[in-house]
Amino acid sequence: MDRITTGLLAALAGTERTRAVPSCGPRLAVAAGWSAYTHRLDALHLEGLGRALPSVCAGSR
Repeated sequence: MDRITTGLLAALAGTERTRAVPSCGPRLAVAAGWSAYTHRLDALHLEGLGRALPSVCAGSR
């Protein structure tokens, strides 16, 4: 778990500029919707995705 967390945090740091642009929110919403549809997420996973998304784009915290 520690190795996965470290890798995930490093990857997230590499997206800082992308997450700071004004189009981050709309692009993220489209990507999340597409992902939820294609992976046929159930209600529990949709709720988790919905709770996680607001913290992705800079300035939306």
